[in-house]
Amino acid sequence: AQTFVSKSPATQMLGEFLDSHAQLLGETWNSLIKRFQIFTPAYTLQLLTKTLLDSRFDCHNGYVKKLEMLGLRNAVAVSRLGVEVFVKTMEQAQVILTATPTQKTFQHVMALASDGANGFAMQGAEVSRTVANTLLLPYQDRTPEPEIKSEIERYLLQRLGDPRLNKFRWNPVDESANAVMRRWLNKVSLEQFLRIVDKVVNTDENAKRMWSIRRDFWTSYLTNGHLRDAWCAFGSLCSIEAHSLARQAGVKTKNYAEIIGNIEQNHAVLIMHIGSLTIADWSHNSKGHIWNTHLPPSPKLYELQYHKSKLKENSDYSYRHDQYGNWRNDVADYIYKYTGIKFR
Repeated sequence: AQTFVSKSPATQMLGEFLDSHAQLLGETWNSLIKRFQIFTPAYTLQLLTKTLLDSRFDCHNGYVKKLEMLGLRNAVAVSRLGVEVFVKTMEQAQVILTATPTQKTFQHVMALASDGANGFAMQGAEVSRTVANTLLLPYQDRTPEPEIKSEIERYLLQRLGDPRLNKFRWNPVDESANAVMRRWLNKVSLEQFLRIVDKVVNTDENAKRMWSIRRDFWTSYLTNGHLRDAWCAFGSLCSIEAHSLARQAGVKTKNYAEIIGNIEQNHAVLIMHIGSLTIADWSHNSKGHIWNTHLPPSPKLYELQYHKSKLKENSDYSYRHDQYGNWRNDVADYIYKYTGIKFR
C-alpha cells in the first residue's frame, strides 16, 4: 500500500500474484478481496470511492476512521493507496457537487475530508488542494445558498486560513478555486464594512442615505466580478465592533486592520482593488482616494495596521461624498478611464 500506484505495471503484477495466493492470507484479507477487490487496483479505487461517497454511511470522524471501519488499518489510510483513494473520492465528489450542489452532500464531503476535528484527513499539499478544489470549483459560475457558503468558508478558514493573509497555505490550490474563496471573502469584507458603519457611524437620515448609495455602488462592482480585493480598516470604536461581530460569527483570525494616528474613533476605510486601481473609501465626509497602481505609494492590502496618512496621501485622485450621491458619476468615469471597467 505504501508504494501503490494504480496504473503501475508493478502494482498490477503484485496484485495478481497476491490475488492468486489469497487463500493463504487469512479471513481479513479475503473479506477485503471479496468486498473491494483489493488486489485489482482499478476496481479497488472505484469500489472504495463509491462506498465512501454513500451518504448512508456515517463519516463524521473523518476519512481515516472511516477506512478503519471498512477493515483497512490506519497505516493503509496514510499510505499511497490511501492518498489515491482519497483524491479519487474528492474528484468524484466534485463532479457530483457541480451537478447537484446540495447541503447534505457538502456536509458529507467535508466530514469525510476532515480528521474528525479541525484539520484535514491527512497532511500534504495534494490533500489540501484536492479538498479546496472540490468544495469551491462547483461555484465558479454560480452563487451558493447562504448556509452552504457559510459552512464552506468556516471549514476552509479553520484549516487553511484566509487566502488573502495565508498565501503560502493556499498556494497548492487551483487559482480558479482560490478566486472563488477570495470573491466570497471580499463580499464578507464589504458587508462587514457596511454593517459596522451602519451600526457605529450612521447617526442621522442623511448619513444613512449616503451609506445606502455607497452600498449599491461598490456592490455593483463586486457582483460584476470587478472588485478583486477588499479589506477593511477601522478606528478603535469600529475595531471593537468588528471584533465582536467576528466572535459572533465564529471567526478566530483577525479579518480587518486598525487605523492609527490622530483620527476619530468611529472612522472606517474600505480599501479595494478594481482593475489596476487602489481605492480607499473613507467613512463620514472624509475624502475617498484613488491611486493608479497597486504599488507604492498606494496602500498595500491586507496589512493589519495602517497609519491614517498611508490611506490618504500621494493619491492620484480624490473625491468627496455627498448625501445625494453626486460623486458616483465622477468616480465611475475615473475608474472607466483607467481600467475600461464600466459601472453597471
